[in-house]
Amino acid sequence: ISDIAALESSSQPTITNHIKRLEAEQLVERSADATDARAWKITLTEKGLQELASLRTSLGSSLEPYLAQLPQRDLKALRQGIEAMRRLMAADRLRG
Repeated sequence: ISDIAALESSSQPTITNHIKRLEAEQLVERSADATDARAWKITLTEKGLQELASLRTSLGSSLEPYLAQLPQRDLKALRQGIEAMRRLMAADRLRG
């Protein structure tokens, strides 16, 4: 939970409350970490995966009309910016 709190720049109690709500909705499962007795592993359930896929589809559908209006050079710049953010986020995750 502390890792999620750090990634989201949020407090542990806030993230704990969010996790509890997601558990109540059966979107995530919490299990003990095999390597650290103080830690919990948070995993998306099948229902959580389906909800995430639905949200991604919905987001894509709502952005589509706007993206269709962008000139090719702006779309290219947007793609490059997104890829740069993905690289930064991946590097940050690797650093721990």
